[in-house]
Amino acid sequence: MSTPSGEPGAGARAYAYLLGVLWLVPLLLVVAGTLLLPDENAGGQCEGIGFGCSLTPADGAQFLGLLAAPFLVVGGVAGSVLLAVLRARPAFARIAPVLQALAVLALLAGVAGLLAALA
Repeated sequence: MSTPSGEPGAGARAYAYLLGVLWLVPLLLVVAGTLLLPDENAGGQCEGIGFGCSLTPADGAQFLGLLAAPFLVVGGVAGSVLLAVLRARPAFARIAPVLQALAVLALLAGVAGLLAALA
């Protein structure tokens, strides 16, 4: 079975690009932040949340990843559904997979920006 673009695996590559940007890149950033950022606060400030204390930079990277995870999961599922709907159109399916993923990411970013502006 061949894809409409004539390239075997073009659809799978489009999904890989999309989910790689939405899930793999943030995961790598959290892991890199955890490993590379200091695990102590400067100036002897206490560690933790509350009572005048603050998270260490390494813990802050993990905390940001925890806060972003639900939004990235929803974005990945919505992006995959949108990509499937758009790939059903032969004209869109003939576009290079990286451009398909970029188009869906641009739409997701536009919707996220619109929702942020309305909030």
